[in-house]
Amino acid sequence: MPDVGALAGDAILGTPLSSLDLPTRMENFILRKGLKTLGDLTRRAPGDLLRERNLGRKTVEATRRLIERQTGISWLNPAPAQNPEGVTHWDVVRASLTESQRAKRIAWMVLPDRVRARAWHEGFVTLGDLCSWSDPQRSKSSWHSTVTDLSLAVAVHLARVKRDEQRVKAGLLESWTTLLEDLEPIRRAILAQRSGSASGAKTLREIGGMRGVSSVRIGQLEAKAWREIRRGGWVDAVRARLDAVLSEGAIALDDLAADAWWSSAVESRDFVAYVVKKALGAEAFVIRYHDRDWLSRHELAAVNSAWAQLRRRAENIRLPAPWAVFEALTKPLAATLGARLALALTERLHDVVQLEDSGDHRVVAFGRGRQRRARAHL
Repeated sequence: MPDVGALAGDAILGTPLSSLDLPTRMENFILRKGLKTLGDLTRRAPGDLLRERNLGRKTVEATRRLIERQTGISWLNPAPAQNPEGVTHWDVVRASLTESQRAKRIAWMVLPDRVRARAWHEGFVTLGDLCSWSDPQRSKSSWHSTVTDLSLAVAVHLARVKRDEQRVKAGLLESWTTLLEDLEPIRRAILAQRSGSASGAKTLREIGGMRGVSSVRIGQLEAKAWREIRRGGWVDAVRARLDAVLSEGAIALDDLAADAWWSSAVESRDFVAYVVKKALGAEAFVIRYHDRDWLSRHELAAVNSAWAQLRRRAENIRLPAPWAVFEALTKPLAATLGARLALALTERLHDVVQLEDSGDHRVVAFGRGRQRRARAHL
C-alpha cells in the first residue's frame, strides 16, 4: 500500500489553482481558459504560455518559481493526464497517515467546501478527526468527487508541511527568509518590511505611504500572506521550538544568542517580536523588563503586577530583617514566571533595599522613605 509521500507527487497536480498566489495576469489567463488545477496548468509548457496574449516572460517565470517552490515539482516535467488508479482514494490516504500526521490541525488546510462544512458541523480539529469518516458517510455518488478532492488536499498539505519542517531546521531568521520567497513579490516585501528582517521594522502607515496606498490595504495584504504561511508547517514547527525554550519559563533574548537556531534572529528584537505576535498570537510575547528583552508567556502588564505585589509584601516586613526573608518572597514567582524572570525580580528588589554595612546581609531600609526613617531611628 503506498504511503502519503508516494502519493504527494501526483496529488500535488490536483492542487486548486485558486489556492495559489499567482500573478494577476496568470490568474486572468486561467479564468479565460477555464483551468482548475495545477495539473491543468502544467500540461502547458512555459514556452507555449509565452505565446499567449498578455502573458509575458516575467509573469510566466514568476509563476514557474512559485509553483516549483511550493510543490517541489518541476514545471518542465510533463504532467500525467490523470492520477493513477486508486491514488486519490480516501482509504489509501487515511490508512497511510502516521500518528504525528493525524495530529496535524486542519484549520488552515485548503479543503473542499463540503468537507470544511462537514468538519465544522462535526467539530473536527485534526486530520485524525477527518479519518473517522467511513464508507457509509460518503456512500452517495454525489460525494465521490469531493472525496477525491479531499484525498488530494491532504496529500498536498502534508507534502507542504514536510517541506516547511525541513526548512525550519536552518534557523528562525534563515527559514523566514526562504519562507518569504514562496510569496508573491508585494506580499513578500510587506512582510520583510513589517518584520524588519531586511531593514528596520516599519508600520502599516509607513509602508502604505511608500507604496501610495492606505494602511488598511497594506494590512489586508499582510493578513493574506499570513494565511498562506499558516497553510504549511512553518508556524507549528516554530511553535515547537518556542515551547522548548519556554519549558522552564521566560528567557532573555541575549541568553538565546548562544543557540545557533536563534542566534541570527535575536539580533533584532523587532523581528522576534513580530514573528511571535503574528505566528503565535497570545501564546507568547517579547517584553522589555529590567533593561533586558525577554521571551515570555506573560505580557509586561502581568510582570509589572507581580512586581507591585512583591514590593507591597516586602514593605510590610518589619525591619531590620535578614535579606533571606525578602529573597523568599520571590520563590513562588518561579512557578508562574519561570526561574529566570523571578531572578530578575529578585535583583530588582535587591536594588531598592539597603543592606547594613556589617556584611550580615540584613535589610535596614526599604525605599527612600524607609531609608530616612531607619537613619533617624539609628
